Amino acid sequence: KAMDKAKGKAISVLDSINLDAPKTKLYAEMLKNLKLDDKKTLFVVNEQNKNLYLSSRNLRGTKVVTASKLNTYDIVDSQQIVFDSMAVAEVVINLKA
Repeated sequence: KAMDKAKGKAISVLDSINLDAPKTKLYAEMLKNLKLDDKKTLFVVNEQNKNLYLSSRNLRGTKVVTASKLNTYDIVDSQQIVFDSMAVAEVVINLKA
């Protein structure tokens, strides 16, 4: 199933994923701008991002995890996965270990 996501372009990489303040409205706007507001989305960040986490927790169908906490269930359970560029490097390091 994870390979199907990769083939179907359900995996994206952004330079960074940041919000200036812990506001659900800002997070919802980000989802809309990325055209992800109608998809079950998993955001994978390199390190804990308090504003992003606090902004996302009130919305259904979206989850934020650090690369070190990424697991198979979260990958399979999402329709779209969005990595920040540093998280990709962290995942690669974890897979080699």
